[in-house]
Amino acid sequence: MGLLDSLRKPKWQSKDWKKRLEAVKELDDQEILIDLAQNDPDKDVRAAAVKKVNDKSVLLSITENDPDQDVREAAVKRLAMSMFN
Repeated sequence: MGLLDSLRKPKWQSKDWKKRLEAVKELDDQEILIDLAQNDPDKDVRAAAVKKVNDKSVLLSITENDPDQDVREAAVKRLAMSMFN
C-alpha cells in the first residue's frame, strides 16, 4: 500500500453521497452502519444503512426520530423482519 492509499478516507466517509451509498452495500461493521443510519445527511444513505442494522433499540429510535418518513418506514420494516429471525 502506498502513502496515498493510507491517506484516503474509506468510501463511507466520502463527501459524495453516492460513494457513501455504495459503501453501505459493502459494509458489515454494525458500528459504522449504525452511525450512518443515525447521522448521515443523506436520507438514501440512512435508509440503506437501516436495512443492514441489527440493533433493535437503534431501529426503534430511528422509527421515532428520523426526520424522513422513508427512513422511518425502512426502520419499521427492518424491525418487523428482525422479529422473525
